[in-house]
Amino acid sequence: MFRCIVFNKNKREMEENYKRIKEIFEEFSSKNQSVQSVTNVINEESALDKIKKLKDLLDTEVISQEEFDAKKEKLLDAI
Repeated sequence: MFRCIVFNKNKREMEENYKRIKEIFEEFSSKNQSVQSVTNVINEESALDKIKKLKDLLDTEVISQEEFDAKKEKLLDAI
């Protein structure tokens, strides 16, 4: 969505435009933080899913305990 603000020489209009720019910036900032929060949750869930799969591989002796621990630590560090 695009927004446009026209600047005029009138001081009152300039002050109103300044307030509007500030509101737009704050709105954008809060949305950007929300997107980052959602991304973090998705990454955490993905890491936990991968750890569960690794645990299944460990339980079926496809990977060793050392491999499991190393991969688990790497995934947890990424969160």
